[in-house]
Amino acid sequence: MSNESKLEQQVNEYAALAKENPNIDVTSLMLNAVSQKNNLVSPGVKKWAYIISLGVPPIGLFIAIKYYFFSDEEDAFQVANICIILTFVALGSIWLFGKVFLSSSGTSVEQIQQINPKIIHDTFQ
Repeated sequence: MSNESKLEQQVNEYAALAKENPNIDVTSLMLNAVSQKNNLVSPGVKKWAYIISLGVPPIGLFIAIKYYFFSDEEDAFQVANICIILTFVALGSIWLFGKVFLSSSGTSVEQIQQINPKIIHDTFQ
């Protein structure tokens, strides 16, 4: 249920209460309903979740799982979706950077796989 529909439902309830009892101050009840703090993920926590999702992609998936299944905030599902998107963007960027780096060096993956670790070990001794 969205915030607007919740607010509309509360306003309708207050209007019904005002019809039943004219001594109820409906304006203060409505002001209170409008000024209520919502159960949202704080901006600072969102910022760190997004930074971690971009900087350390596998951990971003764990953060998304946390917000999907273990969080009761109203916008937790949205935060989890953004973390997943940022994680895949980061993984795609890493893959693309690796592909460009390898192709610009003139080295193929097959050539790297053919390198004998014993030759490298002997070279540095």
